[in-house]
Amino acid sequence: MPETVHQIPESRKYLWAVLLGLLGFAGNWLRFPLFLNVDLLFGSIFVMLALQYLGLGPALLSAVIAGCATLLIWNHPHALIIFTAELLLTGLLYQRWKGELLVANCCYWLVIGMPLGWLFYHLVMALDANVTLAIMFKQAMNGLANTVLARLIALALQTRGGMPSLPHSPTLRERVATLLALFSMVTTLVLLALTNRQEMAFTRQQIIAMLTAAHGQAAATFKATAAASPEEINKQLRLLINSAATFTRVSYTHYDARDVPQLSNRTPLPLMPHSGGTLQAVTPLISWWIPDARPNIAIMERWHRSVFLTRLPVADGTLVIQTAMAPWLAQQYRMTTQILTTALLLVIASLAAGFWLSNRICRSLQRLGTVSQGLAKHLDQGTEPDWPQSTIPEVAQVTADLQDMTGSLTQALAAEQHSLQLLKRESARRENLEQMLEQQREHERLRISRELHDGIGQSLQAIKLNLQLQSVACRRRSCGFESETMELVSDIEQIVSSLRSVITSMRQAPDSTGNIAQDLQAMGVKISALRGCRFTLHQSGPVDRLPENINKMLFFIALEAVTNAIRHAAPREITLSLAIHTAPRRLIMTVADNGCGGASSTNAGAGISIMEERAALIGGSFRIASAQGTGTTITVEVPLA
Repeated sequence: MPETVHQIPESRKYLWAVLLGLLGFAGNWLRFPLFLNVDLLFGSIFVMLALQYLGLGPALLSAVIAGCATLLIWNHPHALIIFTAELLLTGLLYQRWKGELLVANCCYWLVIGMPLGWLFYHLVMALDANVTLAIMFKQAMNGLANTVLARLIALALQTRGGMPSLPHSPTLRERVATLLALFSMVTTLVLLALTNRQEMAFTRQQIIAMLTAAHGQAAATFKATAAASPEEINKQLRLLINSAATFTRVSYTHYDARDVPQLSNRTPLPLMPHSGGTLQAVTPLISWWIPDARPNIAIMERWHRSVFLTRLPVADGTLVIQTAMAPWLAQQYRMTTQILTTALLLVIASLAAGFWLSNRICRSLQRLGTVSQGLAKHLDQGTEPDWPQSTIPEVAQVTADLQDMTGSLTQALAAEQHSLQLLKRESARRENLEQMLEQQREHERLRISRELHDGIGQSLQAIKLNLQLQSVACRRRSCGFESETMELVSDIEQIVSSLRSVITSMRQAPDSTGNIAQDLQAMGVKISALRGCRFTLHQSGPVDRLPENINKMLFFIALEAVTNAIRHAAPREITLSLAIHTAPRRLIMTVADNGCGGASSTNAGAGISIMEERAALIGGSFRIASAQGTGTTITVEVPLA
């Protein structure tokens, strides 16, 4: 029994779109951080669900609502544009291809999404190339992973009763490719999260160790010169700063009491990092200065401008030993880009492998489906189908089951054909017997009518002639029996008239013109004229193209009905109607008279029984309605389909 298809009403689609958009907003806001504002977002899962269930228009509304979270997270609209374009272009390809959501999304990121990321982040926002590449590949992998999850969620919901149906249900090829891509994505993203967190922790430990060592060296230097004059202290400070010039990642800067840089191993002199940001204590000696986020500036730019530092009071000011995060992050972004590039290549390889594997599976199934479609033709012709061979056990088992079923059907059809042949022979034998019986009836009817005419008719004529002679003799002799003799002559004439009517009806020839209406009209007029009653025929529909056996039986039924009416009911009028009806196609014949009535099938004589038998021979039904004093109506209904 086919499953009931559920669809979301058009009036509620945009309400669902808003709800899924809010869930997408929450999925973007509750992000999973990899490191320093490089986050995995989950909002597009709900947006892709909206695309599958609601269509492109409502899903576009969901994408805009969900993407607004990125304005608050990253302080720029570029991510919102990229994510909205993702839904729009993926949705167009999804509708055009009638499915293949993951392939459509992969095409978007390779052709449009990643180039848009390079345009916005590197050319417009002037981010470092390593940072831009990491963002591009992260967004692509994040979008593909969310699309895979959305497709699998929709597929899981399809197995639950009462859920809305997908306009484009995933094919077997897409399901295999999606599962393979999911395994590679999950493995890669988990590895990426663990690696980045470990790398970030290791980088932080290196920075702390390096700054702690530098602080200790500087403190030891100035401790040895604690009793020296200010000139000697300044000399030692210059020697320390000049000797630290070889440390490319560490900056030694002397600031005066007004935090103005006086001497540094960096050019230009770095300003004191204290305004426009926050200072977080990392250890008792080391702090991390993080600048505040600025509108329309990538939030990751604040991490590039952040520094780890330690302070040491010296004569006439402060010695600040610091290292910028930018060089350390460059290595982190390069590693992230390498992992994500490898992951993207694995996803593409998984899709290709999934399509190749599913095509091999589907090829056997498609051949099996082709054979199944032509199975009826092979069964009719008695030929053996070209069954496909498959190395996949499940497909081979289905093929074997179909072969067994075909063998059983072949045997059943052979038995049915044998039964049909026996039935046809029996039906032909029955038709031959019916024809022989009908011919015998006609022969007997003609023989009886002939005997009535030649035997009883002649005898009655002879008796009538003798009585007429006796009447003449009585008149001459005045014997007094002349009137009684004439009454007998009159009675015999009536008997002869009735006998003539019976003989005429028995010798009536059916189907003389091939038109049942014309034959019945001629029969009715001829018989009713013998008794002086009126005969009328009504016709509705084309009754001139009936089968010969139906014409013949209807003629004899009408002949019997009219003869019985004239013989037993003394009617003044007889009406015969022929009508063709449709749905289902059938013919209805009625013979009605206005005689004395009172006939019924319960007290039926031979005439009514014969009419019932004739109606049954042509698959029809016979009904009689006859109330006392209101006439008789005989109805015969014959199917013509």
